[in-house]
Amino acid sequence: MRTAIAQRRREEKRERDEAEKEKRARERAQLQTDIQKEEEKLKEFDNWMDAWERAERMRRFIAAYAEKSSSWSAEKQAKYKAWIEWATQQADRADPFVSEKPASVLDRKHELSRW
Repeated sequence: MRTAIAQRRREEKRERDEAEKEKRARERAQLQTDIQKEEEKLKEFDNWMDAWERAERMRRFIAAYAEKSSSWSAEKQAKYKAWIEWATQQADRADPFVSEKPASVLDRKHELSRW
């Protein structure tokens, strides 16, 4: 009888230990998932900041170019204005706050792999 009771207690302890081990494994897996998701969100945030800073730097350059080019030869003003429009579109394409990105031939780059 004592042997059976001792055996049952050992089995119950083993089951508790196994359940605790499985619980810790689930918690560890969940923690790993949570960390991975947080790292992905942070990376996306960093990418948005980098893109925004790039777009802002582009806009500052465009503004300086527009100011300088306004005093350059009148016959080339159309060319300068066309470049400013194109450059502004590029800044908008880089800016994460611009929801409707201007179209670009670069959007079709993936088509080259099909030819």
